[in-house]
Amino acid sequence: MNLVLIGYRGCGKTTVGELLAESMWMKFVDVDRRIAELSKLPPAEVFLKLGDGEFGQIESLVLESVCAGDGQVISVGGRALMRPGNVEKLKAGGRGKLIWLKVEAEALVRRLAQRGQHSPNYADTLEEVTRLLAEREPMYKAAADITLDATWLTPERTVEQLARLI
Repeated sequence: MNLVLIGYRGCGKTTVGELLAESMWMKFVDVDRRIAELSKLPPAEVFLKLGDGEFGQIESLVLESVCAGDGQVISVGGRALMRPGNVEKLKAGGRGKLIWLKVEAEALVRRLAQRGQHSPNYADTLEEVTRLLAEREPMYKAAADITLDATWLTPERTVEQLARLI
């Protein structure tokens, strides 16, 4: 079985994913990092240099390759579910369990500001994050096998809660 973490940028997919994989003796795979390795670009530049179309194509190929494996915690980009066919790849014949780390817009804006990493495509304002969440949440909700509101949870507490839910 693969545990696939989905959600908006800044929700904790990578941090929680690393901790969850360690606690469950599973391998951790960050799809965005894998794309950066394949494209030979720093992660912050990948989307800017490749553009939406090429990035999405590479992301779909990486998802297909990664999801062929088993016993992994996989972190996917916040936009991964927007591309047709990706949810099916992530669920991979019943082997992938999708976990939505749901976080309120205000908390996301705060987290993104603390990290100091800004999106090349979107403003990290409350208005923009709220707008994008409204657009993406129906996809996250429809795809998720498990939803956890991690707005006020530390990464460690999030992992504890997920261990109970899984």
